[in-house]
Amino acid sequence: MAKSLRSKRERKLRRVKRVRYGKKELERLKNMLGIKDTTTDADMQAIEDVTVKTTTELKMSARQKHIMREIKKMNECVGDLEGESGRLKRLGDSKTYTDEKGNYPEWMPRRKIKKLKSNERRDKRHEKKKRKKEEQFRTKNKKQLKAKKKKGKKTTATSSTAISTAAK
Repeated sequence: MAKSLRSKRERKLRRVKRVRYGKKELERLKNMLGIKDTTTDADMQAIEDVTVKTTTELKMSARQKHIMREIKKMNECVGDLEGESGRLKRLGDSKTYTDEKGNYPEWMPRRKIKKLKSNERRDKRHEKKKRKKEEQFRTKNKKQLKAKKKKGKKTTATSSTAISTAAK
């Protein structure tokens, strides 16, 4: 019959065995590697020199390393952009990161390129709709202005004929 992993008693016994066998295993490993149990003052001095870092310090150092890598990559990219004259070559568009030919830089990930392209398409669609609405609004206003002018001419014409007939 198999041991139940959920049995409290069995878990307790396994915990005790781990402690007991852990000590024996550690002794065997030390014997195999030739490590002595006795600690000297020199060993204690070496331990005092060791600095202990907290997890936040380790995370910060990892972030700093990552940032430094990114800066180096950017510097390499800028170095690639430098021309023979020592000045930077001009990018085609700083918003879309395309060069004169419409190509994206080598360092840019495909996913970001795809996102930029979809944003460009979306912006073009919105601009087109906006222009169309503005054009419709202008034509509608022109028609209304023409209609007002025609009404104004008719009213002035009728009023002038009314005045001329009244004068006779």
